[in-house]
Amino acid sequence: QMNLVEAVKTETRGFEGAVHRMLRNQTTWFIRLGQSVERADNTARLLDVKYHILLPEGERLGGAIDRDQWTTILQTVSAVTAYRWLYNDGLRPADVIDLLLARAELPRSLAASVEETVDVLNLLAKRTGNHGEADRMARMRASRMTKTRSGEVIASGLHQYLQAFIAENALLHGAIGRQFKFQ
Repeated sequence: QMNLVEAVKTETRGFEGAVHRMLRNQTTWFIRLGQSVERADNTARLLDVKYHILLPEGERLGGAIDRDQWTTILQTVSAVTAYRWLYNDGLRPADVIDLLLARAELPRSLAASVEETVDVLNLLAKRTGNHGEADRMARMRASRMTKTRSGEVIASGLHQYLQAFIAENALLHGAIGRQFKFQ
């Protein structure tokens, strides 16, 4: 008997497979747009929860529980192998943050999600002629993201950065809805 998690995984794979076989048109672009906005939100929240909340009181940073939690974060976003390829110094929280924040090579990173959002909005604009607030917001965010350095973000406050990113992502979501008249 299949449990709920396995059933959800199976349905998700089926949906993703169907999307990959669809014609590349506005429907698939809107699906990709939604995926990129949602992926950015999920990754930011995942990082924020780990960095800000998860470590039990009395546990030390860099201890066994902390390392296990960072490994679980990498597993959650299917990034264990990518991490090992890109970083050779063993597991370091700053490197995990760098990977999930600023490395566009990783599809689940904030940088990749931000790029994807701009790319899909550009495709939609070319096809529909619909330009607007969402395009401007997405391009401005992408421009800022290319200048983002994870070490600076950590030093100035990762929690604050992620909370601002999540809030901006929600504003972008609303702008997309207005621009394409979903609301």
